[in-house]
Amino acid sequence: MSYPQIEKLKSFSVLKLENIRSELDKNLSNSEYKDKITVITTGSYGRHEASEESDMDWFVIFDADLPAEETIEKELKAIFSVVVNNVPKSVGSTGTFGHEAILKYSDMLINIGGDQDSNRSLTRRILFLLEGAWLYGENRFDNYQKKLLQKYIKEGTPESSVNRFLLNDIIRYYRTITLILNIRFQKPESPGA
Repeated sequence: MSYPQIEKLKSFSVLKLENIRSELDKNLSNSEYKDKITVITTGSYGRHEASEESDMDWFVIFDADLPAEETIEKELKAIFSVVVNNVPKSVGSTGTFGHEAILKYSDMLINIGGDQDSNRSLTRRILFLLEGAWLYGENRFDNYQKKLLQKYIKEGTPESSVNRFLLNDIIRYYRTITLILNIRFQKPESPGA
């Protein structure tokens, strides 16, 4: 069975990702920190379901014990420019994704499922695992995903068992999204109803 619309979205997404990857590689090739920078996308581009109407959910991992905004300011501007030139639709204003979303990889591993685990952290972490794609730093991206999965699924866990720790976070993420959408789209009651 053929699904031309799905194929169209996939082709569009793959072409955009290839362009962005190529431009980022060129723009970051002379950076002294190029081996510390990883750029990740999730959402419709990560799933290869993007269209001209899509925004791009992206974030940067800067794996150094230095303040990213000061240390790689030029690189961050280049990343932003490449993304915006290729995907002009603005990302949401929550700071979860986009030019404000810069973190160290170790930040993704802190307090997983704990009482200090924020919605922003949970969202990035789960989408990184479920639908993440690399824009820059493919090998680091692969290693980060493997390490994060190892944090959830301990060595020696039987293949036949459901990993409840990971499953709990996935359910928690979707529950959070459902509640947010319910609040956002809930119609106010009319007077006298």
